[in-house]
Amino acid sequence: MRIVRLANFVAPRSGGLRTSLAELGAGYLAAGHEPVLVIPGKRDGDERCAQGRVVTLRAPKVPFTGGYRVLWRRRRVARLLAALRPDALEVSDRTTLRWTGGWAREHGVPAVMVSHESVTALLKLTWMGPGPLKSALSRAVADWLNRRTARAYHRVICTTGWAAAEFGRIDAGNVVRVPLGVDLDTFSPRVARVRSRYVGEGQILLVHCGRLSAEKRPQRSVTTPSKRPGKKAALRGTVVDFGQKRGLVYTVGYVPFLRCYPGFRIPQPVEITENWGSVSLHEAAADILKLTKLNWNTAAFNCREPITVAFARRVGDILKLAKGKEPALHYRYYM
Repeated sequence: MRIVRLANFVAPRSGGLRTSLAELGAGYLAAGHEPVLVIPGKRDGDERCAQGRVVTLRAPKVPFTGGYRVLWRRRRVARLLAALRPDALEVSDRTTLRWTGGWAREHGVPAVMVSHESVTALLKLTWMGPGPLKSALSRAVADWLNRRTARAYHRVICTTGWAAAEFGRIDAGNVVRVPLGVDLDTFSPRVARVRSRYVGEGQILLVHCGRLSAEKRPQRSVTTPSKRPGKKAALRGTVVDFGQKRGLVYTVGYVPFLRCYPGFRIPQPVEITENWGSVSLHEAAADILKLTKLNWNTAAFNCREPITVAFARRVGDILKLAKGKEPALHYRYYM
């Protein structure tokens, strides 16, 4: 059976939807079916991989979405569907591809919509929310869209109870719950060996599981330490690991030795975006913390930037004033 799958808003390298599509495709292929995935991309493409055939159609980026692309040329998509002649159609987009349900009905193709998210929640991320009136408006718009979705497809498959809740709100009768599996051996807070790798006894471990994209609001995890019990600022020295030796380090924050946070605003971490050497993120963070205490021109406990960066920036500001003149090289001119 040829199963043609359509999806928009697929991240180029990672993400829950991309992972789900890849695993479903591999499962269909292992079961003896012929999966074909159609997604938007930077350029046209057609390849075969572990999840079957993947067809990429060139599509523009949607502004203010963090780089997501959308299959917006309906005629081109319809021509491709006609050429592929699917035995079944599976759509993973609740809004921009809903029209494909009508196409499938006209051509006698069974079609399902896979719901990975909540339209109500997505609308709250826009100008419609938050606020009581705007929340009510986003809920009304979501109900209208979901009724149209339920009518357009033979089945609506929800991967979570969260996604299925808004269909229960409109009493949709063709909703099926198919939970996604989670590797609990790896992703479990009770695994002591994983926890001991990052924190000591009695310390709080905050784990952010998600992509660093705008709609995922990763900044909430970063600012959470400053709102922990006791209302103290984030601990100076806190490290947020992004993987691949990149992450954040709080060079300013609450200092137990001083029993206070010697600052005025919410502490802002320093981001380590490049780390090409053999030093790990935590070793680099430790070195940075040491360098924030080597500014001999201040009586402060520490500075936000390491002295090497701060000093280089200030020297650069001075050299800008030279306007092409030969600068003095001795250190005393820049102290």
